[in-house]
Parts: sequence; structure tokens; C-alpha cells
Amino acid sequence: MYSKCGELSNAVKLFDHMSVKDTISWNTIISGILRNGEFDTGLGLFKRMCESGFYQFDKATLTTILSACDGPEFCYVSKMIHGLVILSGYLHEINVGNAMITSYFKCGCFSSGRQVFNEMLERNVITWTAVISGLAQNEFYEESLKHFVEMRCGSVDPNSLTYLSLLMACSGLQALKEGHQIHGILLKLGIQSDFCIESALMDMYSKCGSVEDAWKIFESAAHLDEVTLTVILVGFAQNGFEEEAIQIFVKIVQAGIEVDPEMVSAVLGAFGVGTSMALGKQIHSFVIKKSFSNNTFVSNGLINMYSKCGDLKDSIQVFSQMPQRNSVSWNSLIAAFARHGDGSKALQMYEEMRLEGIQPTDVTFLSLLHACSHVGLVERGMELLESMAKDHELSPRSEHYSCVVDMLGRAGLLNEAKKYIEGLPENPGIDVWQALLGACSIHGDSEMGKYAADQLFLAAPESPAPYVLLANIYSSERRWKDRARTIKRMKEMGVPKETGLSWIEIEKKVHSFVVGDRMHPQAENIYGVLAELFRHLTDEGYVPDKRFILYYLDQDGKEQPLLELAPHRAVRGMIGGRIDGNNPCSLLYGFGYAGGKTVPGFHLPKRSFNKGAERTGEEYATLSCISAYAVLGVDPDCSAAELKAAFRDKVKQFHPDVNRDGADSDTMIRRVIQAYEMLSNQSRSEIIESECLDPFEKPECEAFDLFVNEVLCVGQGCPYSCVTRAPHAFTYASTGTARLSSQGHGEDYQVHLAVGQCPRSCIYYVTPSQRIILEELLDR
Repeated sequence: MYSKCGELSNAVKLFDHMSVKDTISWNTIISGILRNGEFDTGLGLFKRMCESGFYQFDKATLTTILSACDGPEFCYVSKMIHGLVILSGYLHEINVGNAMITSYFKCGCFSSGRQVFNEMLERNVITWTAVISGLAQNEFYEESLKHFVEMRCGSVDPNSLTYLSLLMACSGLQALKEGHQIHGILLKLGIQSDFCIESALMDMYSKCGSVEDAWKIFESAAHLDEVTLTVILVGFAQNGFEEEAIQIFVKIVQAGIEVDPEMVSAVLGAFGVGTSMALGKQIHSFVIKKSFSNNTFVSNGLINMYSKCGDLKDSIQVFSQMPQRNSVSWNSLIAAFARHGDGSKALQMYEEMRLEGIQPTDVTFLSLLHACSHVGLVERGMELLESMAKDHELSPRSEHYSCVVDMLGRAGLLNEAKKYIEGLPENPGIDVWQALLGACSIHGDSEMGKYAADQLFLAAPESPAPYVLLANIYSSERRWKDRARTIKRMKEMGVPKETGLSWIEIEKKVHSFVVGDRMHPQAENIYGVLAELFRHLTDEGYVPDKRFILYYLDQDGKEQPLLELAPHRAVRGMIGGRIDGNNPCSLLYGFGYAGGKTVPGFHLPKRSFNKGAERTGEEYATLSCISAYAVLGVDPDCSAAELKAAFRDKVKQFHPDVNRDGADSDTMIRRVIQAYEMLSNQSRSEIIESECLDPFEKPECEAFDLFVNEVLCVGQGCPYSCVTRAPHAFTYASTGTARLSSQGHGEDYQVHLAVGQCPRSCIYYVTPSQRIILEELLDR
């Protein structure tokens, strides 16, 4: 009782004062001390017991000590106890044999554990589970599954712990087929809803890349705990569904579920290119409030989060404030410097890491080789690769080889890179050939590129990378027929190309774009600024380096440079509505890339962008600052009041409700609004607030039903369902705007319902006559 309650001192006093002791007394005190982590003291008591000569240890004494041997440093103790087992005649006791198997595998003595198992005359479910679990935990996954097959052929039935170990083995092997089979057995046995089994199944499916199956188990789980939530977060993050992982974490916090450091560490791993750093900073604040800052894993996650989101300064600050650092901490910071192109600083951090006595890992050298590659330090990179094996006894992996090939290739040493690949001790992986092909793309070497692409076709026939890179090498050399043959081969093989995205975060929102994107509500302004910037560049004598311009075939089969089709990579001033007043055309901009994926059956709300109706002809013409002044009919030197007055006049002139016969009225009113938005340093929402407070006092605000309904209501990212809840009460003009069709007859309920469903009151921005009908309905 005292030992189980943690009162060891009282337990020892009571033991010492016992006038009569027996084997059970000694076993009890030894067990209590070992359970509280005092191994040396417990082993010392066992020696006293043996040396006394009065008390004979039994099999319970031996299993108690064996159960406390956990780690390579205890291997000698396990072997010593094994000797006592043989001497005392307990070798064929099944419980003792089970304890020895477990102990040997925990201590890393795999051969001894296997030997004990093989020599056992009798085996029960614990025996089989001990060896299956021990093999799985030590990454002997295939052997673990083979023992399960042998177990099933015998008379012993597995238990839930056996299946947990098997699921671990399937996770390690990424054996989805075997995992499905085990899941089927669990369903037949009716234990698939066991708390630990559910978490293990989710982990197995996630590590096998089947996120949909993991999500189905998560959705059907009767109870959710920190382990379950952490597993699904890690599963989404590791399978490329970073945005969904972040959304799950946000919902967890909003629901008031207790969050632990492991969950925070998991969600921080989901941050990267295309995710919101503003949200990352909020999570950092959450970490501070929860006092998780001292958790090494959380701090490591923060270093990586800031680094991947582009904030190297904050990565350094988090690292400098860590009370304790492990190899992952140093690796994270070295990777951060390498990711940001500061190779010399990455190498300096490596030297500091060694001075601190931290042993580098293979991940450390991966980041160092990456840094050397991007700054052209070929000799230093080769020295590090040699040191990795010679000084630290670390075997290079395929990722290290690809970094070396990339390093040689970027330096223009393509022949050396090819010779290096040919001399590798193993078959080159996909990433090795892709690194060589990427280097050929940089230097425009089609002969070497063809060689690398052919190897990559064989290694990864489903990958679009060799087709796209080789096609662009041919494009840079103007070899259009060869390029066409490459694209044709890609189509014949049915290889899809994943769409690339460029993105930028502005005011806590991430805006994403694809090539030729016209879906953003400010796309025309963005293209206008791009055109203006490019015109200034060419006026200054800039000539694009065509080696770095990628090409694609349009729908008519004509060659088009992507430069002419890609929207600016996100222009901050146009999206954020924050243009410098002294120079409206001086805009801040930045870019990055991200891949987009969706999870089948996953129904959390996604980021979306306003998709306007299709437009043709005049509407595709982009506005520059100069043309914006021309649209409003004012001089560039006009005052803010003159600009505003001109805008109102143009609204009245071109409003379609006034010019019902004007064929171009919708187009012109859009151009007027865009011009005013560009030149007034206001976003559309700000224009609505400042110019459209009351449609009766300011009749020119009738114009805003054109885009208020479009931007806020008609499938353009509005979270409310006022229009869709009463679809028969509205008509949709060819411009894509919603207008009330009810005249107070028959559709009163639908209109009333729509009004009640609109918390933003955007439904009120309609023509005065329609407003009167609405007021009458509301009064009734």
C-alpha cells in the first residue's frame, strides 16, 4: 500500500522493522522500489536477499526485476537474471520466459529474445504477443507479421495487444493490404471500437497514405481523446492535407477540448508554404499562454513553422530562448538557414552544434548538403558527405545522394554528377534522377536531360516531372517537334500534371492563384498592375531570360509563355487595398508556390475565392493607373474630392437601371468601380461603407447592387445562404448578379425568409422600388 501510494520511505521503514520476513515481503519492497524508478536500489535489495541465505527468491522475484529492464544499458542485467533462471530451474516456467522475451527486446538484445522464444516448450498468447510486439517495436516488421501467421496456424488466439502490435508493423511497412486484412479481422471480432485499436487503425491508415480511411474511423469514433486527435492531426499533416489539419486544430480549440503539447507539435508540423503565418503566430501565443514553451518538441515545431512561412528572424529567436535543445532543435535551425539561402550561417551553426556536444544526425547532413548546393560550395559539401560516414558512422540515404547530384548539377558539373550517380553503392532513387534532370533544365542540356528523363520514366512512369522538365528544356532550345513529342507521350501515358499555385498572405488571409487565373475578384486590377510593371521594366531595357520562361500548349495547340498568363504572384496593394497615396502604382508584391489537394469526404470549410461570371471582350482589358484616370475622366493631379465627384457622376451615367438600353452599361459600371477602387486607396467593402450608407439619400448607390450581391451573395465566398434559401425569389442577370423578382405576390414568404437569413444586410442593397417591397413585407 505504501509503495503504490508513493510513500517509499514509510514502506522501507515498515520493511526494516518487520521481525519476520518471507519471500513475499522481499518481492513487495523490491517491486515497489523498482516501480518508482529506483533501479539501483531495487537491484541492491535483491542482492541482499540472495546474500542473506535465509530467503529464496522465486519466479515472481525474477519477473519483477526483468520487467524493470528497459533500455540497452540493462542488457547485462537481463543476461544475469537469465543465468539465475537456468540455475534455479525456472527455465520452463512460461511466465518467466515471457518476461525474458519482453526484457531482451526492450534492451535491444534481439537474438537472445528470439532464442528464448524458440526454446520455449509451451507458449501462450502473452508469449506470442511479446515476440510480435518486440519485433515490431524494433522495426523487424516483416518478421513480426510472419510470427502472427504462425500464431494463427496454432491453437492460440491473439488478443487486442497482439493486434495493436500488428498494426504498428503494418504502419512501419506501409502495408495497406495487410492493414485492411487485420481491420477485417477486428471487425469480425467486434473489437474495432476499442479506444487504443481505433487510434492504431487511424495511425496505420495515415502512414499508409489512406487518409480517407483514417478520417472515416475518426468520424465514427464514440469518444475522442488527446491521442486520437493527435493521430489524425499528424495523419493529415504528413499526407499533404496541411490546411485540413490546421482547421481541425482550430475547431478543437474553439470546442474547448483540452489541448496538450503533442497536439500543438503536430499542428505546427502542418505549417509550410501556402499556410497563414498569422495563424501560426496565434498558435505561438497559445503556446505561451499554456506554458508549453519549455516543451522541446513544441519549440522545434515553432522554429520550423516560422522558417517555412518565411520568417527566419523569429525562428532564430525561438531557438535562442529554448532552455533545452536537442539534435532536432539544431537540425531545425540549420535547415532554416539552408532554406533561406544562407549557407555560410548554416555551416556556422553546425560548428556551434558540435562545440555544444550535440551529435549530428543524417538529417543534419541533409540540410548542410542542401545549403552547400544553393551557395555553390561543392568541395565543402563533398567533405561533409565523407565526414558523415567516416567520422559519425552514418550511412547516406537516397536523399543525401540527390542533394549531392543537385549540388554538382547547379554548379554546372553535369558530367561529374552523372559519374557520381554511376558510382553509387545502390540503385539511384527517383529523387536522384529528378535532381539531375532539374540541373539539366537549369543549364539547358537536352542530351543529358534526355538521359535523366529516360531513367526517370522507368523509375516513376506516373510522375509528370520528367515530361514537364524535358519539354521545357526543348522549349528553351526552340526544339518544338521534340517538345511536342514529349507532351504527346505524356498524354498517351495518361499522366496528369498537378496544378501549381502561387500565393500570398495579406491581412491574415491567404490568396492563391493558378496560371492564367481570372477568378479572383480583383484579377483585372492585378493584371493591370503586372502590365504596367512589365512596361516599366522593358522601358528600362530589361530583356527576359527565356531559359527560365516555361511554356505550355494552349487549347489551340499554340505555344504560349507562362509569363504572359501568370497573375503577378499576388500583388499586395491591389488585394489589401493599401496603395501608397503618393504613388498609387507603387505596389508591394511577393510570391511562393503550393500544391492543392482535397480529402475525399472531408467537409470542413475550405478557403475559396470569389468566382465572378464569365466575361469576354472589353472586360478582359486590364486597367493601369493611367487608364483608370481616363475611365473616370479626371487628371492625375486631381484632389480626393474631385475624384469622388467624378466617380459618382460616372455611376449615375452608366448605371444599368438608368441606362436600360445601354448595351455596355454593366461593363462600364464595373470599369468605373475598378478605377475608383484603384485610385481611391479603398477596397470594395470600404467603398460600400463610405459611399452607400443609405440608398434613399444617395440614389447613386443603386449601382452597388451590381457587385454587392455579386461579391457577398451569389456563390462568391459569402458564408450565408440568404440567396440559396429563397432561390425562386430572385432572378440572375447575365452579369451574374442577383435581383429580387418578387413584386409582393406569391413570393412574399421566400423574400421574407431571404431577408431574415442575411446577417450582413447586403440584401438591402437593391433598387429603391425593390427596397419598398421589402419594407412592406417586413412591416407585415
